[in-house]
This record gives sequence, structure tokens and C-alpha cells, in this order.
Amino acid sequence: MTRFRRARAVIPAILALVLVGCASLTGSGVSRGAPGGAASAPAPAPSPTGARPVVAFLGDSLTFGLLVPTSEAWPVTLSTEEDWNGLNFSCSGAGFVAPGACGTYDDMIDAAVAVDPVLVIVPASSNDLRADQATLKARMSGTMQRLRAALPHATIVGLSAIWNDRAAPARLTEISNDLEAAVASIGGEYLDIGEPVSGHPEWVQLDTVHYTRDGYDAVARAVGAALTDAGIRP
Repeated sequence: MTRFRRARAVIPAILALVLVGCASLTGSGVSRGAPGGAASAPAPAPSPTGARPVVAFLGDSLTFGLLVPTSEAWPVTLSTEEDWNGLNFSCSGAGFVAPGACGTYDDMIDAAVAVDPVLVIVPASSNDLRADQATLKARMSGTMQRLRAALPHATIVGLSAIWNDRAAPARLTEISNDLEAAVASIGGEYLDIGEPVSGHPEWVQLDTVHYTRDGYDAVARAVGAALTDAGIRP
């Protein structure tokens, strides 16, 4: 991925801007919802352009790219490098059970389906750490089934949950395993991307939860590599 090699050499001044509310990055075709506490749905995604494959991302604040500019969120980086029309419906606080700024993952489905993606990427989330396991399994299964029913020909990919630079709690592995089972039940693909920022405290923000540009870049590399290894192309 060329972006990771050139990112150290070119640092556009625009990356210093603080983005508030809904934003879209027209160059890469990526839009994302609001990071704040408003319970509004994600901004309408731009129409697919050219021949680029449409890829939808459902996720939490780590997928949204909280605390960095839009251009540094890992779905943006990955979509740009792969020449996808990536559409990010993630929002802060969201999970399969946890209600975020725009609801749960299930609440993101209608907007994602509306853009008719050929690939949908859905990571497990640490926001669900406090959820009852039986409830979480049921929600994961229901969300995956809704996605498959609405997008019968799309490739649906579940990703393992990610943590900070320290050892992740054992419960997070259980959450990832539950998503693996839910994705397998609808004929999707599950990818374990490991812990991309493990051992790199310099890639984690002061809140100890969210990442710096380098941290999100590491996630993009991990997801891209896992997709390549699995032979998944949109």
C-alpha cells in the first residue's frame, strides 16, 4: 500500500483541521456519520462513481476514526489505496448491542444497503464488553441475517475486535468468536486482524482508547493484508 510509504513525506496542512459533524471525503468517495452525541443517522452516502466497487463499513469509533481528521480514518486509507468507493456508516459508541451516536450496528443497515455495496466490512466492538453474552449473540445473528437478506450477493466480512497497545481482556476474544460464528452462519467471511497497535503506546491517543494517524494506518494495513491473504476482492 503506497499511502503508508508516502505518508511520512507529505503532510498536507489540511490534516490539521478539526472536522465536526458529518463529513465526506469526495476524493476517496468516503462519507462518515457524526462523532458527537446526537442520535442522528449517518449522512447520506454519495452516489457511487465510476467503476470503483462500493464497499460499506459498519462500526464503532475506531472504525469511524475518532480524534483524527476524516482523511486518516482507516476505512478512508484502505478505500483510497484499493481504489474503492468506500462508504463509512460507523459512529462513536456503537456496537451490536451498545447504542452509539447513531444507534447500534443494526440501525446502520438501511443506509448501508441503500448504496448497494458489493462488500460490507463489520468489525466486532469493545463497546459490547458489558453486554450479556446471550443477548450479544442474538443481536449479532440478527444483524448478520438482515444484511444477508438485503444483500444476497454481497461479500460480508466480519473483523476481530481491536484494543489499545496493552493486552486485551479475555472477553474481547469471546466477542470476536461470537461474531465469527454469526458471520459463518450467513456464508460470510471472518478475518482475525490481530492487535495492530499492540506494543505501540505512541500510536494511541491520551484517552487510551482511540488511535493516532499511525495507529489507524496500522489497522488499514492489517485489514488490507487479511483481505489479500483470504483472497477477498470486491
